Amino acid sequence: MGGGEHYGAILNLEFDIPRFLDALSQAGLNLTRAFRGSYLESTGSFGIIDNTLATHPNAYEAPWVRDEHGRYDLGQINPV
Repeated sequence: MGGGEHYGAILNLEFDIPRFLDALSQAGLNLTRAFRGSYLESTGSFGIIDNTLATHPNAYEAPWVRDEHGRYDLGQINPV
């Protein structure tokens, strides 16, 4: 039985993943889908309140490593 998806779960460091998975389990759901990529949304996009894809600046976990200046190095995958 499916549980849906939560695109902000992996890239938003403020998202409470254990709480989300516990809620799915308590509802008897056993499937979710996570999004890991470079797509972000702006605060207020699509009229969504508390949009987890509109992360705070320091809460975005990118697929790439940041260099000492805070820029992404697209040649290095973030191991986290």
